[in-house]
Amino acid sequence: MLTEDKWRAICRGLIETGFFDAAGRPKTLKAIRRVMERMPAGELESLREKMAIIFAPASGMNGQVFPLRGPSVLLDGPEESQQRVVVYLSPEIEKLSLKKVEAIVAHEFAHALLHAPDSLEGWFIEPEADQKVRSWGFKVTYPKVRYPDSKEKG
Repeated sequence: MLTEDKWRAICRGLIETGFFDAAGRPKTLKAIRRVMERMPAGELESLREKMAIIFAPASGMNGQVFPLRGPSVLLDGPEESQQRVVVYLSPEIEKLSLKKVEAIVAHEFAHALLHAPDSLEGWFIEPEADQKVRSWGFKVTYPKVRYPDSKEKG
């Protein structure tokens, strides 16, 4: 369960970093909280351990998760940053419905939770992320995609 104290700690650690425009991204912020409220407690804690920041400044993509490379001023040192990811959420998603924003946030959080930082590229990780999104009770709202060598649809 996401208590108010946990939510404030998450905001301090992942959102109030200067890399997230909370005032300009109210729908994105609301979606982040809703997704985290639906995640099982153990998965939420694992996600918090894997993410370094939630990054939401630039447009052009709906979302992306990528490894935090090199030493980071946000973390304790290079070893710690090699195990963390940055979750990118475009300001363009503010134009979408809240349901779609929730699905995008859930999808990127699923990648952060499920995949090691050095394995975040390739079509083969998408069905697993989609399955996790569904397990949290969200619909996959990306266009229907047929992944190569898979019966899974997005």
